[in-house]
Amino acid sequence: MINLFDDLAKWGREYPVIADKLAFWGPLIAAAGILLWPFCRRFSEWLQNIMRPWKGPVAAIREPSALPSPQVLQNVFTEAIDRGKKEGMRPFPSPPRILFAVIKPPDSAHEHERPIVSKTPDELRAKLRNMTSVAAARIAVDYIDKWTALDSVVSNVDADADGITITFEHSGPGAVFGHFNTKYRAHLTHLESGDRLRFFGRIDSLEQYTVWYRDCEPVSD
Repeated sequence: MINLFDDLAKWGREYPVIADKLAFWGPLIAAAGILLWPFCRRFSEWLQNIMRPWKGPVAAIREPSALPSPQVLQNVFTEAIDRGKKEGMRPFPSPPRILFAVIKPPDSAHEHERPIVSKTPDELRAKLRNMTSVAAARIAVDYIDKWTALDSVVSNVDADADGITITFEHSGPGAVFGHFNTKYRAHLTHLESGDRLRFFGRIDSLEQYTVWYRDCEPVSD
């Protein structure tokens, strides 16, 4: 204790200006602290009361055993989705539907040595779309009478004396048709719009906006 007073006295002699100020302000600061102590204590109690409701959630986050189960999370997401539907929120967009896909040709294609084209009708029309009719006809010659196996989506089914004509869903303007012989009537007339159909057909006509497949035959999965 004696050493402490000696050090303070030495410090006061070396820094007289600061020592004078401390001698003046020190008692005032101490008195203010004594007067404000009740207020500080009440403020501390008020702050603890405000933070008390948060102690539970904070403890739950710190303890892994108190985390919600996957079933609880699933229920929360389900309720949020239902609430969004009631409030008119738009759902997430569904992925685009694949209208045409090239598939493996049937074994009969190899038996009869039919030339194969592995392109969808949308791809064929895209090649011709920005050309003149004369230029498109020159390109189309390379694809006429060649065969393609496709997985497609039915738009309409029309039956006549010559057989079955199916209109397929496609992207962009124009139309895509497939003609099947009468022997496939029973197999095709039950199809509805939106059904998928796998078939193997010969490109009979190819224009900028229209493709015709003839001599088509269904392909089993």
